[in-house]
Amino acid sequence: MPSITFLGTCAALALRRYNTCFVLDTTYGRMLVDTGGGNMLIKQLQLTGFLPHDIDALFLTHAHTDHILGAPWMLRFIAIAMRKRQIDQFSVYANHHTMKALKAILGYTLNETDLRTITDGVDFVLLGEDSLTMVDRFNTQFAFFPLNKRGRDCQHGFTARLPNKATLTCLGDLPYDAATYGYVYNTQYLMHEAYCLQSQEEELQAHEKKHSTVAEAARNAAMLRAQNLILYHSTDVDIDCRMESYTKEAKRFFDGNIFVPDDLQSVYLTGC
Repeated sequence: MPSITFLGTCAALALRRYNTCFVLDTTYGRMLVDTGGGNMLIKQLQLTGFLPHDIDALFLTHAHTDHILGAPWMLRFIAIAMRKRQIDQFSVYANHHTMKALKAILGYTLNETDLRTITDGVDFVLLGEDSLTMVDRFNTQFAFFPLNKRGRDCQHGFTARLPNKATLTCLGDLPYDAATYGYVYNTQYLMHEAYCLQSQEEELQAHEKKHSTVAEAARNAAMLRAQNLILYHSTDVDIDCRMESYTKEAKRFFDGNIFVPDDLQSVYLTGC
């Protein structure tokens, strides 16, 4: 059964959990979505039973530090795996700004051998800045769509139709925007960032950081007629009671299934 395994579930400044990133396993292939902020990515992969060469592709939603800075570590391990012939193909999907940032980081930080292996062996796929990019991979139809187009903050999300006909939509770390309605409406599984509880907004300033509260994410899920809501990319304030408090608040506004995963936990994506 297709699944999402969370390597991290928290936002940039969290210290008690890793930054948000996850492995989407379609059962025909695996895509890593974002990489967190450092080499802890590799440890998190190992703790969930994966090795870097078990991953077939990487999608970067945007170029913020807590999403992109694990990528050099991932690609260094991919380069080693390619030279050992453990893997012969790997793809990276990202928008223009994110890809430019990634290649600059790789150029400044990797040794010549790894950089040459990556340059020759990795397929870097640019996503459309103003339109939908369709990718058929792992017996799954991916529709990558822009979430905003603001220079350094430009970001992409996706909707995936999985082999078992389940649909999964990821909105990166931005609140739902009406411009993406056609890509998101009636999805089976909606992944929506939720920085904090409504009661914590004044203190933690989710809106100033361009994030949502749990209540806002749940209202969006109800309005979009999602069947399941996956809440992620949170602060680590009161992290030990996050599942209970987030679920309680979300249930006030959303009648479907609610998932509040912790690091290293999986969500299984049942078909229609």
